Amino acid sequence: MSMIYAVDEINRSSSILPNTSLGYMIYDSCFNMHKTLTVTLSFLGQKFSEDLKEVCPIHAVIGESGSQNSLTIARFFALFLIPQISYFASCQCLSDKQQFPSFLRTVSSDTFQSIAIARMVRHFGWIYIGTIHNNDDYGREGTFFDNLGEEIANTKAKVILAFTSVPDFTPIIAELLRRNITNKQWIGSEAWIVSEVISAQDTINMFEGTIGFGISRNYIPGFHEFLIKQRPSRQDVNGVASNENLEASDTLLTDVSNLRVGYNTYMAVYAIAKALHNLQSCVHVKGIILNITCGDILSFQPWQESSGLSTASEHSSSWRELLGRWNVEFINNLGDLVKFDKNGDPSGNSYELINWQLDESGQVPKSVCSDSCKPSTRKVREKGKPFCCFDCIPCGDGTYSNTTDSPNCISCPEMFWSTKGRNGCVRMPIEFLDYSDPLSVILLACTALGLVFTMLIGVMMHLLHEMRMGMGLLLLALTGCFGCVINFVGEPTDATCPIREIRFVTFSMLVCSLICLAFVPAYASTQGKYSTASEIFALLGSAFGILSCIFVPKCYNTFKLWKNNK
Repeated sequence: MSMIYAVDEINRSSSILPNTSLGYMIYDSCFNMHKTLTVTLSFLGQKFSEDLKEVCPIHAVIGESGSQNSLTIARFFALFLIPQISYFASCQCLSDKQQFPSFLRTVSSDTFQSIAIARMVRHFGWIYIGTIHNNDDYGREGTFFDNLGEEIANTKAKVILAFTSVPDFTPIIAELLRRNITNKQWIGSEAWIVSEVISAQDTINMFEGTIGFGISRNYIPGFHEFLIKQRPSRQDVNGVASNENLEASDTLLTDVSNLRVGYNTYMAVYAIAKALHNLQSCVHVKGIILNITCGDILSFQPWQESSGLSTASEHSSSWRELLGRWNVEFINNLGDLVKFDKNGDPSGNSYELINWQLDESGQVPKSVCSDSCKPSTRKVREKGKPFCCFDCIPCGDGTYSNTTDSPNCISCPEMFWSTKGRNGCVRMPIEFLDYSDPLSVILLACTALGLVFTMLIGVMMHLLHEMRMGMGLLLLALTGCFGCVINFVGEPTDATCPIREIRFVTFSMLVCSLICLAFVPAYASTQGKYSTASEIFALLGSAFGILSCIFVPKCYNTFKLWKNNK
Protein backbone atom coordinates (compact mmCIF):
# COMPACT_ATOMS: atom_id res chain seq x y z
CA MET A 1 0.00 0.00 0.00
CA SER A 2 2.90 2.38 0.65
CA MET A 3 3.99 1.96 -2.99
CA ILE A 4 0.50 2.75 -4.26
CA TYR A 5 0.34 5.77 -1.97
CA ALA A 6 3.74 7.02 -3.18
CA VAL A 7 2.68 6.75 -6.83
CA ASP A 8 -0.60 8.53 -6.08
CA GLU A 9 1.23 11.27 -4.15
CA ILE A 10 3.75 11.82 -6.96
CA ASN A 11 1.01 11.97 -9.58
CA ARG A 12 -0.76 14.66 -7.54
CA SER A 13 2.46 16.67 -7.06
CA SER A 14 3.38 19.57 -9.29
CA SER A 15 7.02 19.64 -8.18
CA ILE A 16 8.07 16.24 -9.45
CA LEU A 17 7.31 14.83 -12.94
CA PRO A 18 4.76 17.49 -13.84
CA ASN A 19 2.36 16.52 -16.62
CA THR A 20 3.51 12.91 -16.27
CA SER A 21 1.63 10.14 -14.53
CA LEU A 22 3.28 7.06 -13.12
CA GLY A 23 1.66 3.67 -13.31
CA TYR A 24 2.44 0.32 -11.78
CA MET A 25 1.88 -3.39 -12.15
CA ILE A 26 1.83 -5.54 -9.00
CA TYR A 27 2.97 -9.17 -8.97
CA ASP A 28 2.78 -11.37 -5.88
CA SER A 29 5.55 -13.98 -5.64
CA CYS A 30 4.31 -15.28 -2.26
CA PHE A 31 7.93 -15.76 -1.09
CA ASN A 32 8.15 -18.63 -3.58
CA MET A 33 11.14 -18.99 -5.89
CA HIS A 34 9.11 -20.66 -8.67
CA LYS A 35 6.56 -17.86 -8.65
CA THR A 36 9.32 -15.27 -8.48
CA LEU A 37 10.88 -16.63 -11.68
CA THR A 38 7.49 -16.87 -13.34
CA VAL A 39 6.72 -13.24 -12.50
CA THR A 40 10.15 -12.10 -13.68
CA LEU A 41 9.87 -13.82 -17.05
CA SER A 42 6.34 -12.47 -17.43
CA PHE A 43 7.62 -8.98 -16.75
CA LEU A 44 10.44 -9.31 -19.25
CA GLY A 45 7.99 -10.62 -21.84
CA GLN A 46 5.84 -7.55 -21.44
CA LYS A 47 8.89 -5.32 -21.36
CA PHE A 48 9.92 -6.35 -24.85
CA SER A 49 6.44 -6.86 -26.24
CA GLU A 50 5.83 -4.63 -29.27
CA ASP A 51 2.13 -4.45 -28.40
CA LEU A 52 2.63 -3.18 -24.84
CA LYS A 53 5.86 -1.20 -25.16
CA GLU A 54 4.28 1.95 -26.58
CA VAL A 55 1.19 1.83 -24.39
CA CYS A 56 2.81 1.55 -20.94
CA PRO A 57 6.63 1.38 -21.04
CA ILE A 58 8.10 -0.27 -17.96
CA HIS A 59 11.24 1.43 -16.70
CA ALA A 60 12.04 -0.10 -13.30
CA VAL A 61 11.25 -2.88 -10.82
CA ILE A 62 10.69 -2.50 -7.09
CA GLY A 63 11.43 -5.74 -5.24
CA GLU A 64 12.00 -8.49 -4.30
CA SER A 65 11.74 -8.56 -0.52
CA GLY A 66 13.96 -11.55 0.29
CA SER A 67 17.67 -11.63 -0.49
CA GLN A 68 17.64 -15.03 -2.18
CA ASN A 69 14.79 -14.17 -4.54
CA SER A 70 16.30 -10.76 -5.22
CA LEU A 71 19.60 -12.39 -6.17
CA THR A 72 17.86 -14.64 -8.67
CA ILE A 73 15.94 -11.96 -10.51
CA ALA A 74 18.80 -9.45 -10.27
CA ARG A 75 20.86 -11.69 -12.55
CA PHE A 76 18.10 -11.54 -15.17
CA PHE A 77 17.69 -7.77 -14.94
CA ALA A 78 21.47 -7.25 -15.02
CA LEU A 79 21.56 -8.68 -18.54
CA PHE A 80 19.43 -5.77 -19.78
CA LEU A 81 20.50 -3.20 -17.14
CA ILE A 82 16.89 -2.93 -15.98
CA PRO A 83 16.90 -1.03 -12.68
CA GLN A 84 15.80 -2.99 -9.64
CA ILE A 85 15.33 -1.37 -6.25
CA SER A 86 14.70 -3.66 -3.28
CA TYR A 87 13.19 -2.46 -0.04
CA PHE A 88 14.17 -5.46 2.12
CA ALA A 89 16.97 -7.52 0.48
CA SER A 90 19.94 -6.90 2.77
CA CYS A 91 22.51 -9.49 1.63
CA GLN A 92 25.94 -7.89 1.36
CA CYS A 93 26.56 -9.83 -1.86
CA LEU A 94 24.09 -7.58 -3.70
CA SER A 95 26.55 -4.69 -3.34
CA ASP A 96 28.77 -6.36 -5.97
CA LYS A 97 28.25 -4.17 -9.02
CA GLN A 98 30.20 -6.54 -11.25
CA GLN A 99 27.43 -9.11 -10.84
CA PHE A 100 24.48 -6.81 -10.20
CA PRO A 101 25.12 -3.54 -12.04
CA SER A 102 21.46 -2.42 -12.03
CA PHE A 103 20.55 -3.38 -8.46
CA LEU A 104 19.92 -0.76 -5.77
CA ARG A 105 18.14 -0.85 -2.45
CA THR A 106 16.69 1.37 0.24
CA VAL A 107 17.61 -1.01 3.09
CA SER A 108 21.05 -1.21 4.65
CA SER A 109 23.44 -4.03 3.84
CA ASP A 110 23.80 -6.86 6.35
CA THR A 111 27.43 -5.83 6.78
CA PHE A 112 26.42 -3.08 9.17
CA GLN A 113 23.95 -5.26 11.06
CA SER A 114 26.59 -7.95 11.51
CA ILE A 115 29.02 -5.41 12.95
CA ALA A 116 26.32 -4.10 15.29
CA ILE A 117 25.46 -7.62 16.50
CA ALA A 118 29.15 -8.45 17.04
CA ARG A 119 29.62 -5.33 19.16
CA MET A 120 26.51 -6.14 21.17
CA VAL A 121 27.73 -9.70 21.82
CA ARG A 122 31.08 -8.35 22.98
CA HIS A 123 29.37 -5.75 25.17
CA PHE A 124 27.39 -8.41 27.06
CA GLY A 125 30.39 -10.73 27.32
CA TRP A 126 28.70 -13.57 25.42
CA ILE A 127 31.55 -15.85 24.35
CA TYR A 128 29.77 -19.08 23.50
CA ILE A 129 26.66 -18.62 21.35
CA GLY A 130 24.78 -20.70 18.81
CA THR A 131 23.44 -19.63 15.42
CA ILE A 132 20.54 -20.54 13.20
CA HIS A 133 20.68 -19.26 9.65
CA ASN A 134 19.19 -19.96 6.26
CA ASN A 135 21.19 -22.19 3.98
CA ASP A 136 21.22 -19.45 1.36
CA ASP A 137 22.99 -16.20 0.59
CA TYR A 138 21.07 -14.19 3.18
CA GLY A 139 21.94 -16.54 6.00
CA ARG A 140 25.55 -17.17 4.95
CA GLU A 141 26.35 -13.51 4.42
CA GLY A 142 24.63 -12.29 7.55
CA THR A 143 26.13 -14.57 10.20
CA PHE A 144 29.76 -14.84 11.28
CA PHE A 145 29.74 -17.60 13.87
CA ASP A 146 30.16 -21.36 13.67
CA ASN A 147 27.07 -23.45 12.93
CA LEU A 148 24.68 -24.21 15.73
CA GLY A 149 24.46 -27.74 17.09
CA GLU A 150 21.58 -29.88 15.93
CA GLU A 151 19.86 -29.95 19.29
CA ILE A 152 19.02 -26.49 20.58
CA ALA A 153 17.74 -27.86 23.83
CA ASN A 154 21.00 -29.63 24.70
CA THR A 155 23.52 -26.99 23.69
CA LYS A 156 25.54 -25.29 26.41
CA ALA A 157 25.05 -21.97 24.61
CA LYS A 158 22.52 -19.84 26.43
CA VAL A 159 22.38 -17.26 23.64
CA ILE A 160 21.26 -18.13 20.11
CA LEU A 161 21.47 -15.85 17.07
CA ALA A 162 18.73 -16.52 14.50
CA PHE A 163 19.67 -14.92 11.17
CA THR A 164 16.65 -16.05 9.21
CA SER A 165 13.34 -14.92 7.75
CA VAL A 166 9.90 -15.26 9.29
CA PRO A 167 8.69 -18.03 6.88
CA ASP A 168 11.83 -20.08 7.49
CA PHE A 169 11.81 -19.47 11.24
CA THR A 170 8.16 -20.37 11.77
CA PRO A 171 8.65 -24.19 11.62
CA ILE A 172 11.53 -23.91 14.06
CA ILE A 173 9.34 -21.96 16.45
CA ALA A 174 6.75 -24.71 16.30
CA GLU A 175 9.40 -27.26 17.27
CA LEU A 176 10.62 -25.04 20.12
CA LEU A 177 7.08 -24.76 21.42
CA ARG A 178 6.65 -28.52 21.25
CA ARG A 179 9.82 -29.01 23.29
CA ASN A 180 8.91 -26.12 25.61
CA ILE A 181 12.38 -24.58 25.32
CA THR A 182 12.27 -21.33 27.27
CA ASN A 183 15.73 -21.03 28.77
CA LYS A 184 17.45 -19.37 25.81
CA GLN A 185 18.34 -15.77 25.07
CA TRP A 186 17.58 -15.00 21.41
CA ILE A 187 19.25 -12.49 19.12
CA GLY A 188 17.01 -11.59 16.18
CA SER A 189 17.97 -10.29 12.77
CA GLU A 190 16.07 -7.45 11.15
CA ALA A 191 13.98 -9.96 9.18
CA TRP A 192 12.00 -11.13 12.22
CA ILE A 193 12.86 -9.00 15.24
CA VAL A 194 9.79 -6.80 14.62
CA SER A 195 7.52 -9.63 13.47
CA GLU A 196 4.10 -9.48 15.06
CA VAL A 197 3.61 -13.13 14.18
CA ILE A 198 6.58 -14.32 16.26
CA SER A 199 5.79 -11.94 19.12
CA ALA A 200 2.28 -13.34 19.42
CA GLN A 201 0.84 -14.32 22.77
CA ASP A 202 1.62 -18.05 22.47
CA THR A 203 5.31 -17.46 21.79
CA ILE A 204 6.12 -14.33 23.77
CA ASN A 205 7.05 -16.29 26.90
CA MET A 206 9.57 -18.34 24.94
CA PHE A 207 11.08 -15.27 23.28
CA GLU A 208 10.86 -12.82 26.15
CA GLY A 209 14.13 -10.92 26.39
CA THR A 210 14.88 -11.31 22.67
CA ILE A 211 17.19 -8.56 21.47
CA GLY A 212 18.19 -7.46 17.99
CA PHE A 213 18.47 -4.64 15.48
CA GLY A 214 15.46 -3.68 13.41
CA ILE A 215 15.04 -1.33 10.49
CA SER A 216 14.36 2.15 11.79
CA ARG A 217 10.74 3.19 12.03
CA ASN A 218 9.53 6.21 10.07
CA TYR A 219 6.37 8.13 9.44
CA ILE A 220 4.70 8.82 6.10
CA PRO A 221 2.55 11.97 6.23
CA GLY A 222 -0.98 11.43 4.99
CA PHE A 223 -0.60 7.65 4.72
CA HIS A 224 -3.14 6.87 7.45
CA GLU A 225 -5.76 9.10 5.84
CA PHE A 226 -5.10 7.36 2.55
CA LEU A 227 -5.59 3.92 4.09
CA ILE A 228 -8.85 4.60 5.89
CA LYS A 229 -10.41 5.85 2.68
CA GLN A 230 -9.80 2.50 0.97
CA ARG A 231 -12.65 0.06 0.40
CA PRO A 232 -11.36 -3.51 0.08
CA SER A 233 -13.01 -5.43 -2.77
CA ARG A 234 -12.67 -8.80 -1.03
CA GLN A 235 -14.23 -10.05 2.15
CA ASP A 236 -12.18 -10.68 5.29
CA VAL A 237 -8.99 -8.95 4.18
CA ASN A 238 -7.04 -8.63 7.41
CA GLY A 239 -10.30 -8.97 9.26
CA VAL A 240 -11.96 -6.10 7.36
CA ALA A 241 -15.19 -6.52 5.36
CA SER A 242 -15.78 -4.45 2.22
CA ASN A 243 -18.70 -2.59 3.77
CA GLU A 244 -16.85 -1.74 6.98
CA ASN A 245 -15.82 1.81 7.84
CA LEU A 246 -12.02 1.73 8.17
CA GLU A 247 -11.95 5.01 10.06
CA ALA A 248 -13.25 3.18 13.12
CA SER A 249 -11.08 0.10 12.59
CA ASP A 250 -7.97 -0.81 14.50
CA THR A 251 -6.23 -3.38 12.30
CA LEU A 252 -2.78 -4.05 10.90
CA LEU A 253 -3.97 -2.49 7.63
CA THR A 254 -4.51 0.92 9.18
CA ASP A 255 -1.64 0.84 11.70
CA VAL A 256 1.03 3.30 10.49
CA SER A 257 2.92 3.56 13.80
CA ASN A 258 5.46 0.90 12.86
CA LEU A 259 6.42 1.67 9.27
CA ARG A 260 9.75 0.08 8.41
CA VAL A 261 9.62 -1.92 5.18
CA GLY A 262 6.70 0.21 4.05
CA TYR A 263 8.80 3.34 4.40
CA ASN A 264 11.65 1.78 2.40
CA THR A 265 9.18 0.94 -0.36
CA TYR A 266 7.91 4.50 -0.27
CA MET A 267 11.46 5.81 -0.69
CA ALA A 268 12.18 3.39 -3.56
CA VAL A 269 9.27 4.82 -5.55
CA TYR A 270 10.45 8.34 -4.90
CA ALA A 271 14.02 7.48 -5.96
CA ILE A 272 12.78 6.24 -9.34
CA ALA A 273 10.53 9.24 -9.73
CA LYS A 274 13.39 11.61 -8.90
CA ALA A 275 15.66 9.95 -11.46
CA LEU A 276 12.97 10.27 -14.14
CA HIS A 277 12.38 13.88 -13.10
CA ASN A 278 16.09 14.68 -13.53
CA LEU A 279 16.03 13.05 -16.94
CA GLN A 280 12.89 14.93 -17.94
CA SER A 281 14.34 18.19 -16.68
CA CYS A 282 17.61 17.67 -18.61
CA VAL A 283 19.68 17.65 -15.42
CA HIS A 284 23.22 16.51 -16.30
CA VAL A 285 25.80 15.71 -13.68
CA LYS A 286 29.50 14.87 -14.08
CA GLY A 287 29.38 15.38 -17.83
CA ILE A 288 27.03 12.47 -18.51
CA ILE A 289 24.99 13.01 -21.67
CA LEU A 290 22.36 10.46 -22.54
CA ASN A 291 21.78 9.59 -26.18
CA ILE A 292 18.09 10.56 -26.10
CA THR A 293 16.03 13.63 -26.75
CA CYS A 294 16.05 15.86 -23.70
CA GLY A 295 12.82 15.53 -21.78
CA ASP A 296 11.63 12.47 -23.68
CA ILE A 297 11.53 9.89 -20.90
CA LEU A 298 9.17 7.61 -22.77
CA SER A 299 11.83 6.75 -25.35
CA PHE A 300 14.54 6.18 -22.79
CA GLN A 301 15.93 2.66 -22.70
CA PRO A 302 18.11 1.57 -19.75
CA TRP A 303 20.69 -0.16 -21.93
CA GLN A 304 21.37 2.87 -24.13
CA GLU A 305 25.04 3.74 -23.97
CA SER A 306 26.33 7.11 -22.97
CA SER A 307 28.42 9.02 -25.42
CA GLY A 308 30.30 10.47 -22.49
CA LEU A 309 31.74 7.12 -21.36
CA SER A 310 33.94 4.86 -23.42
CA THR A 311 33.79 1.42 -21.79
CA ALA A 312 30.83 -0.83 -21.28
CA SER A 313 32.40 -2.18 -18.09
CA GLU A 314 31.30 0.98 -16.33
CA HIS A 315 27.68 0.10 -17.11
CA SER A 316 27.17 3.35 -18.95
CA SER A 317 23.78 5.10 -19.00
CA SER A 318 22.15 2.46 -16.84
CA TRP A 319 19.87 3.49 -14.07
CA ARG A 320 22.85 3.26 -11.77
CA GLU A 321 24.13 6.28 -13.69
CA LEU A 322 20.88 8.07 -13.03
CA LEU A 323 20.61 7.05 -9.38
CA GLY A 324 24.22 6.74 -8.37
CA ARG A 325 26.70 8.50 -10.62
CA TRP A 326 24.25 11.27 -11.23
CA ASN A 327 24.16 11.54 -7.46
CA VAL A 328 20.39 11.49 -7.37
CA GLU A 329 19.69 12.78 -3.91
CA PHE A 330 16.78 14.62 -2.45
CA ILE A 331 15.24 15.67 0.81
CA ASN A 332 11.93 13.90 1.25
CA ASN A 333 8.90 15.42 2.90
CA LEU A 334 10.16 14.11 6.27
CA GLY A 335 13.41 16.03 5.99
CA ASP A 336 15.51 12.88 5.39
CA LEU A 337 18.32 12.84 2.82
CA VAL A 338 17.91 10.03 0.30
CA LYS A 339 20.80 9.01 -1.95
CA PHE A 340 22.81 5.97 -3.03
CA ASP A 341 26.53 5.20 -2.83
CA LYS A 342 28.66 3.63 -5.57
CA ASN A 343 27.42 0.15 -4.61
CA GLY A 344 23.78 1.09 -4.87
CA ASP A 345 23.35 1.03 -1.08
CA PRO A 346 21.55 3.80 0.78
CA SER A 347 23.65 6.37 2.57
CA GLY A 348 23.32 6.52 6.31
CA ASN A 349 22.90 3.18 8.04
CA SER A 350 20.81 3.22 11.17
CA TYR A 351 19.01 0.56 13.19
CA GLU A 352 16.78 0.46 16.21
CA LEU A 353 17.85 -1.70 19.14
CA ILE A 354 14.80 -3.75 20.04
CA ASN A 355 14.31 -5.74 23.25
CA TRP A 356 11.21 -7.83 23.91
CA GLN A 357 10.26 -7.32 27.55
CA LEU A 358 6.90 -7.75 29.24
CA ASP A 359 8.10 -5.51 32.07
CA GLU A 360 11.26 -3.79 33.30
CA SER A 361 12.62 -6.71 35.31
CA GLY A 362 14.69 -8.23 32.50
CA GLN A 363 18.21 -9.40 33.28
CA VAL A 364 21.13 -10.05 30.97
CA PRO A 365 21.90 -13.80 30.85
CA LYS A 366 25.34 -15.37 30.67
CA SER A 367 26.30 -17.46 27.66
CA VAL A 368 29.69 -19.12 28.02
CA CYS A 369 30.98 -22.65 27.57
CA SER A 370 32.83 -22.42 30.90
CA ASP A 371 32.49 -19.93 33.72
CA SER A 372 35.38 -17.54 34.23
CA CYS A 373 38.24 -18.81 36.36
CA LYS A 374 38.34 -16.94 39.65
CA PRO A 375 41.52 -15.58 41.25
CA SER A 376 43.56 -18.37 42.92
CA THR A 377 43.13 -20.54 39.80
CA ARG A 378 44.61 -20.77 36.33
CA LYS A 379 42.81 -21.42 33.05
CA VAL A 380 43.60 -24.58 31.06
CA ARG A 381 41.84 -25.13 27.73
CA GLU A 382 39.89 -28.35 27.30
CA LYS A 383 41.26 -30.42 24.44
CA GLY A 384 38.93 -31.10 21.54
CA LYS A 385 36.45 -28.38 22.52
CA PRO A 386 35.90 -24.77 21.36
CA PHE A 387 38.41 -22.15 22.44
CA CYS A 388 36.07 -20.81 25.11
CA CYS A 389 35.83 -24.15 26.94
CA PHE A 390 38.38 -24.58 29.74
CA ASP A 391 39.05 -25.97 33.22
CA CYS A 392 40.06 -23.95 36.29
CA ILE A 393 43.05 -25.49 38.10
CA PRO A 394 43.80 -24.28 41.69
CA CYS A 395 47.22 -22.72 42.24
CA GLY A 396 49.69 -24.82 44.21
CA ASP A 397 51.58 -23.96 47.40
CA GLY A 398 53.86 -20.98 47.01
CA THR A 399 52.00 -19.72 43.90
CA TYR A 400 49.05 -17.40 43.36
CA SER A 401 46.83 -15.64 40.79
CA ASN A 402 44.94 -12.43 41.50
CA THR A 403 43.12 -11.87 38.20
CA THR A 404 40.13 -13.49 36.54
CA ASP A 405 40.92 -16.06 33.80
CA SER A 406 44.63 -16.00 34.59
CA PRO A 407 46.54 -18.35 32.24
CA ASN A 408 49.29 -19.02 34.81
CA CYS A 409 49.94 -19.08 38.54
CA ILE A 410 52.75 -16.78 39.70
CA SER A 411 55.45 -17.99 42.09
CA CYS A 412 55.88 -16.05 45.33
CA PRO A 413 59.25 -14.30 45.95
CA GLU A 414 61.81 -15.74 48.34
CA MET A 415 60.80 -15.55 51.99
CA PHE A 416 57.16 -15.15 50.93
CA TRP A 417 54.33 -17.66 50.93
CA SER A 418 50.95 -17.77 49.18
CA THR A 419 47.90 -16.79 51.17
CA LYS A 420 45.27 -19.32 52.17
CA GLY A 421 43.08 -18.13 49.30
CA ARG A 422 46.01 -18.42 46.82
CA ASN A 423 45.30 -14.89 45.57
CA GLY A 424 48.46 -13.20 46.86
CA CYS A 425 51.70 -13.61 48.82
CA VAL A 426 52.61 -12.74 52.39
CA ARG A 427 55.95 -12.69 54.16
CA MET A 428 56.77 -15.92 55.94
CA PRO A 429 56.40 -15.55 59.73
CA ILE A 430 59.67 -15.50 61.75
CA GLU A 431 59.40 -18.41 64.18
CA PHE A 432 62.21 -19.07 66.66
CA LEU A 433 62.99 -20.51 70.11
CA ASP A 434 62.67 -17.74 72.64
CA TYR A 435 64.81 -17.79 75.77
CA SER A 436 61.65 -17.91 77.87
CA ASP A 437 60.28 -20.91 76.05
CA PRO A 438 60.21 -24.02 78.31
CA LEU A 439 61.79 -26.06 75.55
CA SER A 440 64.64 -23.54 75.34
CA VAL A 441 65.19 -23.76 79.10
CA ILE A 442 65.49 -27.54 78.95
CA LEU A 443 67.82 -27.45 75.94
CA LEU A 444 70.04 -24.76 77.48
CA ALA A 445 70.18 -26.70 80.72
CA CYS A 446 71.38 -29.75 78.85
CA THR A 447 73.92 -27.57 77.04
CA ALA A 448 75.23 -26.21 80.34
CA LEU A 449 75.46 -29.73 81.75
CA GLY A 450 77.38 -30.84 78.68
CA LEU A 451 79.81 -27.93 78.98
CA VAL A 452 80.38 -28.71 82.66
CA PHE A 453 81.10 -32.37 81.93
CA THR A 454 83.45 -31.43 79.08
CA MET A 455 85.41 -28.99 81.24
CA LEU A 456 85.57 -31.45 84.16
CA ILE A 457 86.91 -34.14 81.86
CA GLY A 458 89.44 -31.71 80.44
CA VAL A 459 90.65 -30.72 83.90
CA MET A 460 90.79 -34.32 85.02
CA MET A 461 92.77 -35.38 81.94
CA HIS A 462 95.19 -32.51 82.51
CA LEU A 463 95.72 -33.38 86.19
CA LEU A 464 96.29 -37.01 85.33
CA HIS A 465 98.73 -36.04 82.62
CA GLU A 466 96.73 -37.96 80.05
CA MET A 467 95.95 -35.00 77.80
CA ARG A 468 97.15 -35.69 74.30
CA MET A 469 97.04 -33.43 71.24
CA GLY A 470 94.21 -35.34 69.57
CA MET A 471 92.34 -35.65 72.82
CA GLY A 472 92.63 -31.94 73.48
CA LEU A 473 91.40 -31.00 70.01
CA LEU A 474 88.45 -33.35 70.40
CA LEU A 475 87.51 -31.82 73.77
CA LEU A 476 87.84 -28.34 72.23
CA ALA A 477 85.51 -29.37 69.42
CA LEU A 478 83.01 -30.73 71.94
CA THR A 479 83.14 -27.44 73.82
CA GLY A 480 82.39 -25.55 70.60
CA CYS A 481 79.63 -28.02 69.79
CA PHE A 482 77.92 -27.40 73.10
CA GLY A 483 78.59 -23.67 72.92
CA CYS A 484 77.07 -23.18 69.49
CA VAL A 485 73.70 -24.36 70.84
CA ILE A 486 73.36 -20.97 72.50
CA ASN A 487 73.49 -19.38 69.04
CA PHE A 488 70.32 -21.25 68.01
CA VAL A 489 68.16 -19.79 70.76
CA GLY A 490 66.65 -16.30 70.38
CA GLU A 491 65.57 -14.30 67.32
CA PRO A 492 67.97 -14.76 64.38
CA THR A 493 70.01 -11.76 63.28
CA ASP A 494 72.30 -11.01 60.37
CA ALA A 495 75.25 -11.83 62.61
CA THR A 496 74.00 -15.13 64.01
CA CYS A 497 72.57 -16.59 60.80
CA PRO A 498 75.99 -17.11 59.06
CA ILE A 499 77.26 -18.91 62.14
CA ARG A 500 74.31 -21.34 61.70
CA GLU A 501 74.96 -22.05 57.58
CA ILE A 502 78.72 -23.46 59.39
CA ARG A 503 76.90 -25.55 62.07
CA PHE A 504 78.73 -28.17 64.15
CA VAL A 505 75.91 -30.60 63.42
CA THR A 506 77.92 -31.95 60.48
CA PHE A 507 80.92 -32.77 62.67
CA SER A 508 78.74 -34.42 65.30
CA MET A 509 76.95 -36.53 62.67
CA LEU A 510 80.26 -37.77 61.31
CA VAL A 511 81.24 -38.86 64.79
CA CYS A 512 77.92 -40.34 65.78
CA SER A 513 76.42 -41.79 62.61
CA LEU A 514 73.76 -43.69 64.52
CA ILE A 515 72.49 -40.48 66.08
CA CYS A 516 72.54 -38.92 62.60
CA LEU A 517 70.31 -41.64 61.19
CA ALA A 518 67.86 -41.15 64.01
CA PHE A 519 67.69 -37.37 63.88
CA VAL A 520 67.58 -36.70 60.12
CA PRO A 521 63.95 -37.91 59.77
CA ALA A 522 63.00 -35.96 62.85
CA TYR A 523 64.63 -32.83 61.44
CA ALA A 524 62.92 -33.20 58.06
CA SER A 525 59.46 -33.69 59.55
CA THR A 526 59.45 -30.59 61.79
CA GLN A 527 58.94 -26.90 61.07
CA GLY A 528 59.44 -23.62 62.80
CA LYS A 529 60.89 -23.67 66.28
CA TYR A 530 60.64 -27.45 66.44
CA SER A 531 62.98 -27.66 63.48
CA THR A 532 65.46 -25.57 65.44
CA ALA A 533 64.97 -27.82 68.47
CA SER A 534 65.72 -30.91 66.38
CA GLU A 535 69.02 -29.33 65.34
CA ILE A 536 69.89 -28.72 68.98
CA PHE A 537 68.98 -32.30 69.85
CA ALA A 538 71.30 -33.45 67.07
CA LEU A 539 74.14 -31.35 68.47
CA LEU A 540 73.53 -32.46 72.04
CA GLY A 541 73.14 -36.09 71.03
CA SER A 542 76.39 -36.00 69.08
CA ALA A 543 78.23 -34.26 71.88
CA PHE A 544 76.95 -36.53 74.60
CA GLY A 545 77.65 -39.50 72.37
CA ILE A 546 81.29 -38.46 72.09
CA LEU A 547 81.49 -37.88 75.83
CA SER A 548 79.90 -41.16 76.77
CA CYS A 549 81.61 -43.30 74.16
CA ILE A 550 85.12 -41.87 74.25
CA PHE A 551 85.85 -39.78 77.33
CA VAL A 552 83.83 -41.55 80.02
CA PRO A 553 85.54 -44.92 79.44
CA LYS A 554 88.90 -43.17 79.11
CA CYS A 555 88.41 -41.28 82.39
CA TYR A 556 87.27 -44.43 84.12
CA ASN A 557 90.38 -46.38 83.07
CA THR A 558 92.69 -43.49 83.94
CA PHE A 559 91.14 -42.95 87.37
CA LYS A 560 91.32 -46.70 88.12
CA LEU A 561 95.00 -46.80 87.12
CA TRP A 562 95.79 -43.75 89.30
CA LYS A 563 94.02 -45.31 92.24
CA ASN A 564 95.90 -48.57 91.88
CA ASN A 565 99.24 -46.79 91.71
CA LYS A 566 98.41 -44.79 94.81
